[in-house]
Amino acid sequence: RDDEVAVFRGRNGVKTVFEDILKSKADYDKFGAGEKFMQILPYYQPIYQKKKAMNRIRCRAVYSENERNEEFVKTFIGKVRFLPKEFVNPSTTIIYGRKVAIIIWKENPLGIVINSNEVADSYRYYFETLWASAKK
Repeated sequence: RDDEVAVFRGRNGVKTVFEDILKSKADYDKFGAGEKFMQILPYYQPIYQKKKAMNRIRCRAVYSENERNEEFVKTFIGKVRFLPKEFVNPSTTIIYGRKVAIIIWKENPLGIVINSNEVADSYRYYFETLWASAKK
């Protein structure tokens, strides 16, 4: 299958990306902004967490230390580690299956999904490096 890139615009577009993650039923890793999900899609975030648990999708996330006590971390279903406060990222990167989703959180959010084994593997390697240096 050829590599492809898809762009999803707006709240519904980004929601489509999260629905694709659920549909894949693949365990995933993520890093970057977590609180934006709750801010921009407040009605959908708890539904997504429940569906993730129902589908037994396991997840690991790396956040910034200054996000440790935030509500979205407390309600997150999965394993979490933290990098130093300087690790602030305005976007979220999610690696699942052969896909990498990059969510750019702004008033009119943008989701970019790259469907490529090579890209997914390189991001997975990058995530493992972050995970290994992050603290519980």
